[in-house]
Amino acid sequence: MARMVPTGVPEPTKTQRDGGPAAAGRPSPAEPAPSTIDAESVNEPPERTLGFRSAPVRRVRMLLGDRAQRRSERAFVVEGLTLVADAIASGAVVEALYVAPEARRHPEVLAAAEAAGVAILTLEPGVMERIADTVTPQPVLAIVGIVPTSLAEACASEPVLVLAGLQDPGNVGTILRTAQAAGIGAVVALAGTTDLYAPKVVRASGGALLRMRCVADVPVSGVIVALAARGFTMLGADTSGRPYDSVDLRRPLALFLGGETHGLPDGLRVDELVAIPMAAGCDSLNVAVAAGILCFEIRRQRHLQLP
Repeated sequence: MARMVPTGVPEPTKTQRDGGPAAAGRPSPAEPAPSTIDAESVNEPPERTLGFRSAPVRRVRMLLGDRAQRRSERAFVVEGLTLVADAIASGAVVEALYVAPEARRHPEVLAAAEAAGVAILTLEPGVMERIADTVTPQPVLAIVGIVPTSLAEACASEPVLVLAGLQDPGNVGTILRTAQAAGIGAVVALAGTTDLYAPKVVRASGGALLRMRCVADVPVSGVIVALAARGFTMLGADTSGRPYDSVDLRRPLALFLGGETHGLPDGLRVDELVAIPMAAGCDSLNVAVAAGILCFEIRRQRHLQLP
């Protein structure tokens, strides 16, 4: 008996009756939706991010917090966009760049790192806040190698600034920054002085640490012998000395700065003491301020035609 088909309704094709593709405009549930994935991205591996307990992050934590680790690895940590960019631009040995997700807002730093061949490691959200030494960290930090400088090399870069027992990292960093600006040739930190590569010193130095010749943890006797062998005049900053502007600072010299509390170390024998005259009632200056006055007096005398 013939099957009845309603008038005006086309008879289904055999393919449709057997479960084939539906008519145009009525997609079948079995038909996959068009793909929106870029064909080139299918083969790209997902970006690996580093957690707080990962080995590379543990290394950063140790370098930030352990002076012995910095000395052993001959490496330190530079934090912040400006200092990291400065490290890359200065030609320092930047081993790796660690970036938080927000670093994407600063493509210029990432591009500079890539151009320099620096490995870029991405941190998981929240990790930078846990490992950085600052309260409100910026989204990048880098591990930078310490370029070794010998005491002989430092003493060949006259004038020399010698830090004798300074403990405040902010002061030490500020002195490094001031020394670079004043044209000091090298900075020598005697044993017992705070670490030149500690995080607070690095930040306070404003990048000067990346460009200056620096030697750390040198015994007093070694410095005295090395300077004397090169005919240096050794000056010590002390309130009992001669006014600094009455002393000839154009000769080869090394300037010794002691801590604010104890001054120059006991037993340190220098050729002459120099002082900064102050108003009545004042008996000392912040050591970083004193360093600035004396370093720029050295520069002033050497750039003027004095009799």
